[in-house]
Amino acid sequence: MTRKRKLIYGGLALTIAVASWIGGYAFFVNSEEWRSAEQVIKKSEVIQSRVGNVKYIELSLWGFRRYSSSGNWAIVELDLVIAGDKDVADFSVEIEKNRKGVWKIKQVLEK
Repeated sequence: MTRKRKLIYGGLALTIAVASWIGGYAFFVNSEEWRSAEQVIKKSEVIQSRVGNVKYIELSLWGFRRYSSSGNWAIVELDLVIAGDKDVADFSVEIEKNRKGVWKIKQVLEK
């Protein structure tokens, strides 16, 4: 295989990977799943003790780290900026939806 062909295939693979990531992000932030997960995150005692009552949650494209799903089950890893009435903080959150469709926080770490 020529060097030019390797560069073309490599560029094509990179383009597909980036497009899949952006597409997954766009799908998730516009979904009912995100709205449901967001409500669970807002009610987290760990987050509320740090920032107070949550006013907004910011999920950037770069904060969308992983989304896997199968049927009703899903798991999401996110880096979030969360603002409350006391403070603003960065968190890494792992949240899972069980087979009954209920979201539950698995892990919350302040960054």
